[in-house]
Amino acid sequence: MRYILLILCFFLLPVVAFAKTVTVTGYGGSVQTAQKDALRNAIESAVGVRVDSKTLTENYVLVKDRVFTSSEGYIAGFEVLSQTQENGMYIVKIRADVREELFNNIVTEKQKRNMIKAELLDPPIAVVVKGDDSGAAENAIVNGLKQIGFTRIVNQRANPLFLTEAAVTLNKTGMTGGIYNIKLKVTNLKTGETVFSGQESARAAGSQGKRRAVKRICEKLLGQIDLEVVKSAADMKTHIVVVVTNRPDLNLTEKTNLLNSIPGVLKVYPRRSNKNITEFDIDYFGNTEDFANALEQKGLRITELNGNYVKI
Repeated sequence: MRYILLILCFFLLPVVAFAKTVTVTGYGGSVQTAQKDALRNAIESAVGVRVDSKTLTENYVLVKDRVFTSSEGYIAGFEVLSQTQENGMYIVKIRADVREELFNNIVTEKQKRNMIKAELLDPPIAVVVKGDDSGAAENAIVNGLKQIGFTRIVNQRANPLFLTEAAVTLNKTGMTGGIYNIKLKVTNLKTGETVFSGQESARAAGSQGKRRAVKRICEKLLGQIDLEVVKSAADMKTHIVVVVTNRPDLNLTEKTNLLNSIPGVLKVYPRRSNKNITEFDIDYFGNTEDFANALEQKGLRITELNGNYVKI
């Protein structure tokens, strides 16, 4: 009976959910919105992928309902460390315990990779405007970015991937108004690279004329931004050299098809073939280690792995 009681006590022990403690900051138009943003940021920080409220798909199957409906469900507990307000924006800092293992059980590695990919195709962008107190330039830039495909406009403190900076100046020419000039620059904050730089001008008089002129200038500048340039600057694509050996059973086409079948491979370029050795250049979504793991899951044995070089 003693043994039975011990077993029962063991099963009656509470199940411990391992959690990771993180300290993050959230932003929003209200305290509640800022707190929810902080909770999402806590999950992102603990798990390593961006958690966003928008719909994400994995093989056209919605994962939003499984993961993103309630971020709070993945928080074991949290404490509000500070709560402030600046220029109408609420800022909430929290310390949260994230149920990391629960999230990992629900979201597969493949889904995580697709979330990262969606993040890069629509990266978070901050907008900073100098020289315009009316807000006309900022509104025009934000709306223009959304129209060309960038929907995630965030605060500069919210870890954006890109920073869009605009400087508005007025060259007065008398009683009839003046010439408004806007310089616009987009910077990849991860690499420090300027992916776009340009300036335009327009003449205007009065406050209404200024708003129309600023909007016109911003639309003209944003129209010059190649969407693919910004997307490619955020791309996680890796160039890998792959050497295939000891596969005399496969011809060049079959080897190419085999590599194309690896999840994450974007493009395969056959380079040279000599007897049983064939060399390929591959564009892959991810890093070399990810690619090596994908090869092994296909049953391919890796004989050499060095930097962006893989031999199988």
